[in-house]
Amino acid sequence: MAIELKCLLKNGDLVIFKLTKKVFIGRSSLCDIKIDDPKMSGRHATLELNEFGQILFNDIGSSNGSKLNQKIVETCFLKLNDILLLGNTSISIDEKSLTDFEKMKIKGELSKESYFTVSEALVDVKNLLEEVKKVTPEVLPQKEEQTKEKEKEKEIKTDTAIIENQNKTKTTKTLIASKRFEKKVPSIKLSDDDQSLILELSKNKKK
Repeated sequence: MAIELKCLLKNGDLVIFKLTKKVFIGRSSLCDIKIDDPKMSGRHATLELNEFGQILFNDIGSSNGSKLNQKIVETCFLKLNDILLLGNTSISIDEKSLTDFEKMKIKGELSKESYFTVSEALVDVKNLLEEVKKVTPEVLPQKEEQTKEKEKEKEIKTDTAIIENQNKTKTTKTLIASKRFEKKVPSIKLSDDDQSLILELSKNKKK
């Protein structure tokens, strides 16, 4: 989690920095956040984003002190719309960059119990997504292959059925044609004299 803070300098320059842990702020180059403000001490104060998402401010013995909404403070939690004044430099939370959940944490609307419950739920969801990512690449190709195999089997069965139907149709047509031929060409019975006459005629033709 990171909270963006707006730092407005005396000359009108606006500096935005992200708070993710405990930082030192002051004029010294040894500070995490160095601000060139003559009324600010070398190591003026600390800002810390605690485990509950709240911003804790601590003045660490500055010469000119610190003010929160025009009141002198040494230690406080920085809330939405608060203005923290260190020397000539004002610091506030960039509310536009926050999610609703982050706003609730900064306001202190989440108890320790509810915070841990939500955090655990988020961890569970994250772990579940990781597991899905691990399984999905292996499962999906298998399902695709199974689907393709089933489609091929259906195509083969369909082609086989079509060929069988075609063969049946040809066989049926052949049977029908042969029966029709039998009807059109009836058998003729010849007498012995007629058969002898036909043999003699065929012999004469050969001569």
